Amino acid sequence: TPDENALAADLFDTSLFKDILPVIGVNDISGAIKGDLVIWSYHVIIFESLININGEEYAFAWWAGTRQSDNGNNIKNNVCFGKYKLDGDYVVRRPLKK
Repeated sequence: TPDENALAADLFDTSLFKDILPVIGVNDISGAIKGDLVIWSYHVIIFESLININGEEYAFAWWAGTRQSDNGNNIKNNVCFGKYKLDGDYVVRRPLKK
């Protein structure tokens, strides 16, 4: 992770954090692999896989910070696993080990 706290807006800025979180794609998920970060609209998800539903792309991913209650299925300990539609502007970053 960056040495200082980073907001989602900071991660969306492709000129920042290139040394440890290089940009893999801008509005393009085709090069993403499991563990990449997808940042958009002040949200960050951890990419698991890509799915296509009725011609629209979705990321299966982990997202922390949900206000929904644990349901024993896809929401546990304030973390939600689900599908997220990939529309609008987004940035894909790949965490690197230092």
